[in-house]
Amino acid sequence: MSKKKRLPKSRKTATKANSNPAGGVGISISKLVNQALKFHGENNLTAALALYTQILAQDPKNLIALQYFGLIQHLQGNDALAIEYMQQAL
Repeated sequence: MSKKKRLPKSRKTATKANSNPAGGVGISISKLVNQALKFHGENNLTAALALYTQILAQDPKNLIALQYFGLIQHLQGNDALAIEYMQQAL
């Protein structure tokens, strides 16, 4: 048996349907963004952050995910990381 490589915690993507807050694997980026924004609007920042991370793993230049990921980082007191992501969105 070969060992699977583990992704860094911040860059894990969903490999099982139940590990994806949006409810499945292979969902389009636009659907993930819409679900992340819905979670964000409901103040479910943990779920939103998980989806923004998944989106950025697939599309590192996604402006919406960069901006809102940075915003959540700011809200959580991680201002240096927030600035890094917000600058990438510019």
